[in-house]
Amino acid sequence: DTEDLLAPLIAAGTGRTDDGQIRHLASLAQEKAANVSGLDRRRICVAEYDDFKDFVYSKPQVFQPQPGSTGDARIMVSALRVWDESGMGGVNNCRNRCSPEVWIKMKSQEYCCQSPLMMGGMKAKGEPGSARDINEETFAQALDLVSSAARERYEEEGRKLVFAPDKETGAGPPWLAAPMEYAPSEDGESLVLTCPGCKSPMEGVPDRFAGMHYIKVPSLASMVEYILVDAFIQTDALLYVQE
Repeated sequence: DTEDLLAPLIAAGTGRTDDGQIRHLASLAQEKAANVSGLDRRRICVAEYDDFKDFVYSKPQVFQPQPGSTGDARIMVSALRVWDESGMGGVNNCRNRCSPEVWIKMKSQEYCCQSPLMMGGMKAKGEPGSARDINEETFAQALDLVSSAARERYEEEGRKLVFAPDKETGAGPPWLAAPMEYAPSEDGESLVLTCPGCKSPMEGVPDRFAGMHYIKVPSLASMVEYILVDAFIQTDALLYVQE
């Protein structure tokens, strides 16, 4: 019934409400992108934005404990909710997404390992995480959220969502202008998502721009929406798909 259908979407945070899902995704992204020892989500907080201009002027920040107190430095990342405006849903049997994508500004692995503001001790555990890595984990969470019947239907009948390597852009305006790209695979059996990402170096740029890692990713609710709905709709009826 309707309640069973909507339950996963509600749990995933569909709707323009402050339900914690965006904060969870952004903190997960920072943890995975840095991939350093000593940094987990307890040391990450999130500033959420709905206004584009406010987000553009925001920067990830590091907060150190007060002098004389104990504790660790904390990172505050910036996250912007972006709603689908690719077209007017409901026209000519077309639809757009009801759930947002998320643009995230984080500190890079290089920054976490080198900046004295992080109070030392952090070491890289491997390659920095990418938007692709984060999408794969978020999609696994989405599959766990839906009912076993919905999961089985997607796995047996749905068009699979595949995550391509990140598209590296320049920092600043090039990244802001770069869209997340959904395109059908050559055989038409899957939909391929490519997300834009960029990093800034630690040296050769002003301090306020150094050591950044920016990505754009779908929200958890957007993944659930795909599993339940869009995986069964022809791509030419999905307004966000680039044919």
